[in-house]
Amino acid sequence: MLDFKKLWESKYKDMSFASFKHNFFSNDLDKDFKVGKKLVARSIIQINGGGVKFSEINNRLATTLNDLQSIFGDLRQNNKHFAVKDLAKHIREKTTIKKPYIADMLAQSIIHILNRVPINSFNQSPFATYNSQTDKWNIQNTTYETRIKRIIGYAHRSLSPESTQTVRFTGADLKDNLDLLLAQLLEILELADVKISAGNNPEFFIRINNPSAIEKIVRNKSYKSKTVSLVDYKHKESCRLMEKFFTELTSDEDRWNFIEQYFLGKTKIISAES
Repeated sequence: MLDFKKLWESKYKDMSFASFKHNFFSNDLDKDFKVGKKLVARSIIQINGGGVKFSEINNRLATTLNDLQSIFGDLRQNNKHFAVKDLAKHIREKTTIKKPYIADMLAQSIIHILNRVPINSFNQSPFATYNSQTDKWNIQNTTYETRIKRIIGYAHRSLSPESTQTVRFTGADLKDNLDLLLAQLLEILELADVKISAGNNPEFFIRINNPSAIEKIVRNKSYKSKTVSLVDYKHKESCRLMEKFFTELTSDEDRWNFIEQYFLGKTKIISAES
């Protein structure tokens, strides 16, 4: 695995980052370092079960997904159109998930996740479709059964039963990637902590023409950057807003009112730190 930033900082800081990348791909860095014929971008998915073996995590995941399969079966049999809140209610009543926020997150995400699971079938159409006029879903076919079985099977094959954590290397394109879809489910259900890293994170490297001038500013203890102070304030303000949204507001009405107030510029949060 190649880390451009670390390689540049450790061995080639005498050139700009742009020049380093150009010379790297041109095989002009030095005689002892040559690039292979093909570099393949990779994304890294780290899954940590927090001390719980994957055998137990897989069993819990399978139980929940099988319960969801029964829920979808009932909804399809009754040809019932349902809203996300209806699905969340079914999840709380018919699965082992009792925490409202987990049921809500799962209800909001599960159809989108399962619709992205690739299946070996001529019928690649979504198993459920959304009607924007009614804000409701409807089950169209039974491919949710195949999609659920594939996720469960993939979890058992990719997560070693006796392990509690794993690192998965996947292609840079994570669209419809089973590792990503599995990781999303595990995190939504709070069965594991997930961290995703890729090589396309934006970073800015600034060329400094006068290092002594910068050093003089840094050594001045009374110096303050208005720009940095403003960025710091906006960051802390955003954190307070999000904390209030997710921890203090308990109803959809309160959340929508909060969003409306935000766009009207009336959501300033006063904290003890201010």
